[in-house]
Amino acid sequence: MEPRSHDFYRGWVLGFLNFLKPKKFSEANLHDVGAFLQKMSGAGKKKWQLKQIDEALRVIFTEIDPRQWAKDWPERDFAPPERSLTSDFAATVPSPPRP
Repeated sequence: MEPRSHDFYRGWVLGFLNFLKPKKFSEANLHDVGAFLQKMSGAGKKKWQLKQIDEALRVIFTEIDPRQWAKDWPERDFAPPERSLTSDFAATVPSPPRP
């Protein structure tokens, strides 16, 4: 992590803490991380911002306050905000043959 990014990472972690309320930080889990990323994606955050959020939370949960559930942090491929998983899936499924 670049030193100039520290403030941004701190901001993302604070945003996660606010999102998490009323749940305690000690109760956070991978589902909460995914839900926060989904919310940020829906809020129009760019792919690089989503990657930065993911990295900030990975550092917190794997290095600063390690959690067992974070040991195998998932690799995420962030689709651009204007594309949905549904449209991506539909684009890769061939149309059935016409009778």
